[in-house]
Amino acid sequence: NHARLNLPHSSLGACLYLGVERDTRTLRLRDSQRFNYFPATPLPTISWIFHGDIRMVQSSASTTAEPLLGPVLPRVILSGPHRSPSASWSPEGVHVLSVGFYPEAMSRLFGVRIEPLMARIVPLDAVLSGSLLGRLLEIGEPGACEPFDQVERLLQTVWHDANGDESLP
Repeated sequence: NHARLNLPHSSLGACLYLGVERDTRTLRLRDSQRFNYFPATPLPTISWIFHGDIRMVQSSASTTAEPLLGPVLPRVILSGPHRSPSASWSPEGVHVLSVGFYPEAMSRLFGVRIEPLMARIVPLDAVLSGSLLGRLLEIGEPGACEPFDQVERLLQTVWHDANGDESLP
């Protein structure tokens, strides 16, 4: 599998929107295939970069010009909502999982205000701290189950604790 769409378990349906996993480590890609495109979205996202380097595209003068790339992104990032599309590029194969959260759910789970994160990408440890951060940073450790399954297992308890017996569709 080179790309996978992960839908959350129904118990997390009011918390997680979906997860997208991309693994290009075994593919021989042209430079033009190393771009990742992201739509404008109201959803904050946590991304784990398990392998490879990713740089955000800062600008491109034309479709034939080399794009201006930002610095290499940290291994675990939090992307706030974005009002416009964006793109990233990786010089080699990558393995990445991005999980979209409903904004209210992320605020409730992590105590994070979403508004200051609008159109920003920050290291996760710049926003979160404590044992939950440590557990989120462990997602994707070798020998564990699939990364999205790890996220769901971790969040099952945290989400239930934040919501009690509240049942949402």
